[in-house]
Amino acid sequence: MTKKSLVLMAILSLIFMISCNFVNGIASHALTPGQTPPAKVVVSTDGRSQLTLSGDWEVINTLNKEAELQVGNRKQQIYAIVITENKDDFESFGKYADLCYSKFVETIDNLDVAGPTQLTINGKPAIQYKISGAVKGINVVYLYTLVEGNKYFDQLILWTSHSKFETNETTMQHVIESFQEISK
Repeated sequence: MTKKSLVLMAILSLIFMISCNFVNGIASHALTPGQTPPAKVVVSTDGRSQLTLSGDWEVINTLNKEAELQVGNRKQQIYAIVITENKDDFESFGKYADLCYSKFVETIDNLDVAGPTQLTINGKPAIQYKISGAVKGINVVYLYTLVEGNKYFDQLILWTSHSKFETNETTMQHVIESFQEISK
């Protein structure tokens, strides 16, 4: 064999080995039917809070201009935002919750509210409402949750279409339960 032939065989062998490893790497990361994508932590733009989400969720920065964290699961049609405010700017958590709730429901037609329900999310007191109604002609259901953190008050607003709420409610509650305030 000539030197050129040996070099060509070595290059072809190298390409073959790399492509086999590449294909095996893709196969090892592929999900089997029914398998859940791994969880990932999404941190807010201000670094004050985070959610732990399945791999189907993605950051969507066009949901709400005031939100520090904006994510969605387009496949399941569930969306979530987190709005964080400094506790020092409000008299109490109760007054904050009342103010936010009253402002939030102003924009919803055919309003139907269940709650408030008292919760604890990662050791922090929280209040949750299930709010159904129409927004711009679309029937939606919100899980509207307010959390009293160590330094901040947070609004966790998750929503889906009315027809998908029963299917999505458990996933929405899991997202809410994953919420954590980050100490800064």
